[in-house]
Amino acid sequence: MSKKIAALLLNWNCERFVIPHIKMIKPYVDKILVVQATRPWRNYRDEHNISVQPDNSEQLIRQNFPDIQIEYYEPQDDDLTMFHANSLNYGLSFLQDYDLVTKFDFDQFFTKEDLDKLFNYLHNTPYANYALDTSKQAVDYYYDWFHGIRDQLETDPIAVNPEYKFGPLLSYEFPRHIIEEKLTMHHFRNFKEWVTPEWLESKIPSPHGVYAQDLLIRYNKGDWVEVPDEIKELFK
Repeated sequence: MSKKIAALLLNWNCERFVIPHIKMIKPYVDKILVVQATRPWRNYRDEHNISVQPDNSEQLIRQNFPDIQIEYYEPQDDDLTMFHANSLNYGLSFLQDYDLVTKFDFDQFFTKEDLDKLFNYLHNTPYANYALDTSKQAVDYYYDWFHGIRDQLETDPIAVNPEYKFGPLLSYEFPRHIIEEKLTMHHFRNFKEWVTPEWLESKIPSPHGVYAQDLLIRYNKGDWVEVPDEIKELFK
């Protein structure tokens, strides 16, 4: 079984990640479509202290990957439960000719071995809504390549049939099927301003009152996870 698979990516100020992510995913998909926000999503802005001024990420995509389709989207703040759902549905409207559409963030990465497993699974199983169990299949990195914790707990869809749309809180018409492969998604979402060497050393708590050592004991048995060298090479 072989499917036509497209990649849908949402972009606002992902300058650090756009080139390495596209280099990683491009060999595996038949098309890449980027939904370029005209301003930051409100939830995204507030959680990550994101600038309202655009960076160079769109220009980097256009200069390095001129074949990639870019569509502009004005994020709406009316219903916060639809955070990203409306943006994703807008992108899906351009990808109706594909069997599946992947929905990764620009700061999510895999090794080639794990991408081979993942896309082989997508091509050879019949589901309409795929997800990862991030408590087992993801590492969240804090500050740099060397401080990862398996503390993600989401099962958001990562590949869907584009014929159907997302609803509030990324609900989807079909049950989520957890990909049954041993693989790891390396997620750099906590490369945040509040993360400091003092927090990594458990000298101070996070803004939410949590110490790094508590997370390490709870999720990692006390040890940090390091990014694989293969993924670091994508950034060179």
